[in-house]
Amino acid sequence: MPGVCSKRAPSTKRPTSGSKPLHKPMLSLTFARRPLYRLTFVAGVVTTCIVLISCVLWYQSRQFVEWQIKEHLRGLVRISAELFTGEELDQVRDESDTPKAVYRDLVERLYGIMLADNRIDSAYLMRRTDDPSALVFIADAEALLTFEEQDKSGDGTLDETERIPLPGEFYDATDVPMMQGPAFEGTVTDEDFVIDQWGRTISGYAPIFRSDGSVAGILGIDVQDRDYRELTERLFPSALLLLLLLLGLIGGFYVAFIFMERRRKLLEQLENERAGMLQLVMHEVGEPVTMLNWMLESLESKPTEAELREQLPHMKTATAWLQRIYNALLRADRAGKTAARDGHPSKPTPLRTVLKELHAQVAPELAERSQELQMRIEDDPSVAVDRELIMGVLRELIANASAFSPQGASIRLQVELRGRHWVQIEVSDKGCGIPRKDLQRIFQRFTRGSNAARMKPVGTGLGLFVVHEVVTRARGRISVSSREGKGTTVTVVLPRG
Repeated sequence: MPGVCSKRAPSTKRPTSGSKPLHKPMLSLTFARRPLYRLTFVAGVVTTCIVLISCVLWYQSRQFVEWQIKEHLRGLVRISAELFTGEELDQVRDESDTPKAVYRDLVERLYGIMLADNRIDSAYLMRRTDDPSALVFIADAEALLTFEEQDKSGDGTLDETERIPLPGEFYDATDVPMMQGPAFEGTVTDEDFVIDQWGRTISGYAPIFRSDGSVAGILGIDVQDRDYRELTERLFPSALLLLLLLLGLIGGFYVAFIFMERRRKLLEQLENERAGMLQLVMHEVGEPVTMLNWMLESLESKPTEAELREQLPHMKTATAWLQRIYNALLRADRAGKTAARDGHPSKPTPLRTVLKELHAQVAPELAERSQELQMRIEDDPSVAVDRELIMGVLRELIANASAFSPQGASIRLQVELRGRHWVQIEVSDKGCGIPRKDLQRIFQRFTRGSNAARMKPVGTGLGLFVVHEVVTRARGRISVSSREGKGTTVTVVLPRG
């Protein structure tokens, strides 16, 4: 396939030692990386945001409900403590005081507090001892219940969770910091839920004062965590949390899938390029190497001068063949670098002048096949691409159109303006066309249409790849529309100069 940067006959000169070897792997996925990276990044950000928002909402809902319960408890226990006096508490010391009317009166008032708010699980009075971590019971709201009422399990016995503590019984407050001092100083609540023999509860405490202002004991009110769970569920349902986490999980799997799919396509592309390179070596390089070997063998038999003159053109043809393949590979390897360096020239390139020079170059070659180039240009636009690069791009497209068109065909080159910032160039032919299955990868390295060998047996599959690299790195776009047997149109859109 003709090269992009030169249309001169291949040189028969052997590559010098200063020539750059083709030592780097060649990839052709640069045109797909940015959208893929952008999509993967967006998916990762969305997934992370969903998970973080779910966790924050769940945590904030729990904190809000806990604050609401604590506020309710503080207000309730503060008001309820006003129903008791320190002198009444001082009259109840141990189990022997249970027959006293004051004891019964204390219990009934505690029970009334429980009945007034169905969220209260228990209410009790306690006093401190010489040991800050040990308190003693004064009265419990359920102390006057019958045995049957206390036996909630109905098994005829009272277990540790059913038995009501009697006055004077000790309570270990080691794991309840608020009961070891703060509760006797002001209205407080537990920092978190406490687990004891009565279940998982959060409690509020308020001191009960004597008439002289000293503290005789505390009132404690417990709220079971069922209210906490119900309020949390109402504010932020578990189903919603699971849904958000599920969305985050799906997003994570999607990101993983994108990466795996990208890796699969990259490996597939590398395999295609490896196969293309192998095919190029076997098909294109094999024949001239065979020709050279045959001629070298003939030289070993000491040929005459006439035989040498006869073999010399064949040797030149073989070396020129190899040189052409080497040059095509070298151009493909350098195309990206050249385009990146020259894709933004300091001055614009007028297309009318380029097309005039191009027509003069290709007309003799087209005439050999009885073909003609029809050109139509709107106005005199300039493009922001180096002169040699745009000349090479158009020469390659015309050479392809000629190679895959029959004798006597016409090739059309049309230049139009697209708005104020773009120039569109179309090269059309009525040749063999490109099969639909090949269009998707026609700009990849070593890629030729599956029907290309019928029209052009010799080709490297690098021409359109180089054209694509030059155009895209010059901030342009290139596309192909084709119907097999009907012809092909290559459209190049470049920024105006």
